[in-house]
Amino acid sequence: MPWNMVIQFQAASDEEYSGRILIRTTRSLHRALVERAREENTSLNQFINYQLARGIGYKPEKR
Repeated sequence: MPWNMVIQFQAASDEEYSGRILIRTTRSLHRALVERAREENTSLNQFINYQLARGIGYKPEKR
């Protein structure tokens, strides 16, 4: 993809988000994530969710 290409995304409603994503990564990163999750005594899913949210400064909306 050329560096000067602009990609536009259309906003979607909350109903269009299932809460599931699939990512592909390297074996070494996968291993590192599993090891860190074990150190934190949490599941890989919870650890990745926490790190993603923290990385973008996500704060859940209060209901």
